[in-house]
Amino acid sequence: MVENSNPLNKYFRQPSIYISLPSGNTYPPHVIETTQTGELAVMPMTAKDEIKFKTPDALLNGEATVQVIQSCIPQIKNAWAMPSIDCDAALIAIRMATYGESMTLPVTVPGTKIEKDLELNLQETLTTILGATYNDTFLYENMEIKTRPLSYAEFTASALKQFEQSRLQSVINDTQMTDEEKIREFTATKSLF
Repeated sequence: MVENSNPLNKYFRQPSIYISLPSGNTYPPHVIETTQTGELAVMPMTAKDEIKFKTPDALLNGEATVQVIQSCIPQIKNAWAMPSIDCDAALIAIRMATYGESMTLPVTVPGTKIEKDLELNLQETLTTILGATYNDTFLYENMEIKTRPLSYAEFTASALKQFEQSRLQSVINDTQMTDEEKIREFTATKSLF
């Protein structure tokens, strides 16, 4: 048996937790390399991963999310093809592997200016997601309807389209802008997408 003599081995990134995906989908090997147990090893984020989450354009188009998922869960080869519910579970697991099981969220009490910190237990949140039952078939007036979750690529494309429409709607409804300014802004917004 040959022993690896690299003195830095103990400092390499190691899996912190293992998760299974809530959709229960079986993925082709080019999307996810499955293990014997069906669980995926989750490693903490690197500094490079954290920088990706601070890049607005990469967050908006979904590229940062996909790259971080694939970096922290190396068995996932193509996060774009995963259902968004599996991406949510992966992101929660990555957060837990990096920062621990709790997350502090600043909230403002509705109707007041009082700000409080809410402590969210990520393990409970992940357990809730993993424990949910997802039915892809339901009956409606003697019809059997089969559904499928959106892939992360479809979800991102839909979110970008909604963002574009919202931005265009705000330009149209802006009473402070002249028609020429609205046309310029409308053209600039359309060229972004």
